[in-house]
Amino acid sequence: MDYSYGTPVQFFPAIAGEFGLEIISLHAYTDGRRAVRTASEFRDAKRKLSSMVKSLGTSFGVILDASGEKIFLVDRSGEILSDTRATALIIGSRHRSGVLNSVTLPITASIELERYVKNQGVDVHWCSTLPRNIIHEATNTDAGADILGGFIFSRAVPFYDGMLSIGFLLETLAKTGEDLVALKQETPARDPSHLELPCPWESKGTIMRRMSELYRDTAEFVEGVKEREEDGYTLVLPDRDRPVLHIYSSYTTDERERDRLADAEKKIRSWME
Repeated sequence: MDYSYGTPVQFFPAIAGEFGLEIISLHAYTDGRRAVRTASEFRDAKRKLSSMVKSLGTSFGVILDASGEKIFLVDRSGEILSDTRATALIIGSRHRSGVLNSVTLPITASIELERYVKNQGVDVHWCSTLPRNIIHEATNTDAGADILGGFIFSRAVPFYDGMLSIGFLLETLAKTGEDLVALKQETPARDPSHLELPCPWESKGTIMRRMSELYRDTAEFVEGVKEREEDGYTLVLPDRDRPVLHIYSSYTTDERERDRLADAEKKIRSWME
């Protein structure tokens, strides 16, 4: 378990000890200078954890972020579970335990995750990607997920809690007698394709208005403009803090996903000329 140099290392080992587990700890001391990882450092941490899980033969691995809010999973085969797969696994397992029948998800959830959750019999409530909005909306459902490692179990604690997420995961593993390799079967693995497109601040409003007009009969407007199709969606989302547009594409096939992402990029670039 990688504690990410965060404060949870001061009390979570004692909590985990109540489960009678043998835990191999990484970065198990607090260091404010190293607690915030760059994207590159985070990728390296996941690869290192994957290698250790395989070489030591442990049941699974977890990265608990420095704030104790988010978790990232590695199964015993060394697979680093995608955000989509981890979300599907936890939501699905909690539903089968009979404690989760509805979930709040951001509009960036993949089409495959959406279908998987609904096929499990779980009602989906859509929300914007703002963390505070997910926290607020999750109070109206049994759980919420940001699909970035954060889970909210509203009936227990109404905010992101990585330690509680680990506890519920351990409960599921103990009750089912299965491991993550078994639980992940049939869960979707692919995250949506994502592109950041530089866009001047003064052009954002014009582009979003044109998107709204073009797809007004088929789009959803929870946040940005989400064009729905039978086999997936394309979402254009303006960045709140930078002169950038985010384009998400999620379809049932890789080829279709790439094509629709390229189409959206081409169209938006032509509007900026």
